[in-house]
Amino acid sequence: ACGGGGGSTSADAQAETAVMAAINQNPNRSGKDKLQNSSELRKIANQDLNVAIKEGNLSPSFTVKSHTDLKNGSVVFTFIAKCDYKNTDLAKLIKTDTNIKSHYMDKWSEVGVVVRTDKDNGQTYIAISVAINTFKT
Repeated sequence: ACGGGGGSTSADAQAETAVMAAINQNPNRSGKDKLQNSSELRKIANQDLNVAIKEGNLSPSFTVKSHTDLKNGSVVFTFIAKCDYKNTDLAKLIKTDTNIKSHYMDKWSEVGVVVRTDKDNGQTYIAISVAINTFKT
């Protein structure tokens, strides 16, 4: 559910839950621990999303916007997409988006998902910050 009405936070929260479910159901994660929506990574996703919205030029497929090194040896990538159409199936988007699928999904140690709908124009954005522990091989 991308797009939708203006700025309802409960719809955004439901979408975040759907994105997390899709990530955990991805075949690349089979046999791995279920990931939770990390508050630390949600902060990073929010910051990166703010910058990306300010800069503009966001596309409907996920693009890697930034990467941050964490103190614990993890590297964090943030994927950001803009949903232009109302009935985007988030689970399908995550399963089929090559930028996400090819990004070491089996090595993700933490994830932070933010879905935000602009209350003025109804535009929905998704930011997914992903930590990859570089010490785990």
